[in-house]
Amino acid sequence: MRAITKVRIIPLLAICAAAASIARAESSVSELWAKSLAAETDGDYVYALKHHKQVLSLGEKSYAANLRAGWLFYMNADYQTAVGCYENASKLSSGAVNPLLGRMNCHAALGETSQAVKAAKAVLVIDERNYSANLKLAAIYYQEKEFSLAAAYYRKLNRLYPADLAVASGLAWSFLEQGEARRAAPLFKQILIVSPDYAYAARGLSICERIASR
Repeated sequence: MRAITKVRIIPLLAICAAAASIARAESSVSELWAKSLAAETDGDYVYALKHHKQVLSLGEKSYAANLRAGWLFYMNADYQTAVGCYENASKLSSGAVNPLLGRMNCHAALGETSQAVKAAKAVLVIDERNYSANLKLAAIYYQEKEFSLAAAYYRKLNRLYPADLAVASGLAWSFLEQGEARRAAPLFKQILIVSPDYAYAARGLSICERIASR
């Protein structure tokens, strides 16, 4: 009878010890996560990442952990590592937009334009009105002097956010670069009504007026 009691007690003790260990680990993860957030709030991304690396070392491999790791590596300019973290997050939640946006920004920072475009378009498959992805595509195509494509994305955003001055300016300049000063001028004028000191719009309108006076 005593032997049976001992056999039953030993597994029970092991289970209790394991449960206590898990509880301690969860407490440590929570504490480290809080420290990481506090460091980020203070603008100290180096220590925010340091604390989050400790979170990962404790076996925390959730979607949120990978997403935050990607963000913190990005903010520390370690773009390649950030991409890997964002890819891990995507594997854990295939329909999530944020990891794709993270990859988009990392590829753009690395000068990997085609990869940035691919990530942005993957976002639009999920969320066709996504502001960040549409804006990134507009900016990339503008930089690549693909002004017609840039205008298409700026126009889309301008319909959604007509009071967004940066979008309106991007659309106006895309028109102007295509030789469509008549379409650009009204946009520049609207911007300057709301923001008279908007230098980029003032410059654009001046160019439009010179073209019109020829």
